[in-house]
Order: sequence, then structure tokens, then C-alpha cells
Amino acid sequence: MECPVLGDCPVCFYQRCSEKLCSGEWGPGVVLLYAGKPDINTAPKILYNIFLLSLLSLLTWLGFSFVAGNPVKETAQFFGVIFLGATGFSITFTFVSAISSKADSSSTLMAILGFPLIIPILLTLIKLSANALRLMRDTAIEKDVMILVSIDLLLLGVALVLFPFLWRD
Repeated sequence: MECPVLGDCPVCFYQRCSEKLCSGEWGPGVVLLYAGKPDINTAPKILYNIFLLSLLSLLTWLGFSFVAGNPVKETAQFFGVIFLGATGFSITFTFVSAISSKADSSSTLMAILGFPLIIPILLTLIKLSANALRLMRDTAIEKDVMILVSIDLLLLGVALVLFPFLWRD
């Protein structure tokens, strides 16, 4: 694959990139622009965040269960809710952080952009986890799971379609 700026030799490519990065001529985004494709770089970020959030959620549940006892009555449903919630949060916040990184006040913008996107996920997660704890009994649990899966897939589609435009900017 030939880069229009740096040529086709991979060794020369990385050497020139490191020289330009060290001199301050380029930022790291320029190297990423020429080194990879946006969809190849987006998927590992999302998968890493899914793994990290799932792990943190499970550790939190284990710690809470150790201290206060296990309130979960339907464990399989609860683990599914944890995984779907981690998936939705990681997709949303990975994409919102990519958008907000282009601005100067990125943490403020991330909170402002992320909050409206997280509300439907949170409301569905609260309902599903309350059902897993048997705080309420709902017979339409499959419908809520499908809503959460569809929200996650919609966010993933939007992130994968729009991320290349952010990548080039």
C-alpha cells in the first residue's frame, strides 16, 4: 500500500513518521490516518471497552455480594444484562469520545453528548435488572432484551458508518 506522502517502504514509513512526530511537525492522528483504516481501529477499541466494563461490573457485583449478600435471583439474566449494558455503554462512549476529542473542552462535550444517548440504555437496564432481582415481575422480558440489543446494534452501526468521517478530519 503506497502512501502519497511517505512512499511505499514500511521501514522508511515508520522512520519518517517517528522523525516527524519527535520534531512536533505531526500529531499522532496523522500517523494513524496513514497507518490504518478507521474500521480496523474502531472495533478493537469497542471490544476492549466491552471487556473492561463487563469485568468491572462483575467485580463490583462480586464485591457487593460478598459484603451484603447476593440479591440476584436470576443469575443468567443478570449476566446478560451486564453484558448488554457494557456493550451499549462502550459503543456509545467510544464514539462520543472520538467526537469530543476534536474539541478543546473534550470532557465537558463528552458528558453533554453522551448523556442523552445513555438515557434509553439506562432505563432499559434498570427495568431488566429489577426483573433479574425479582423486584418486579414482567412477562415481556424478551421485548426489553430485544430493545436493548437493537439500541446496541443501532449505535454500533452509526459508530462504524460515521467514524471514518471523523478519522479523516
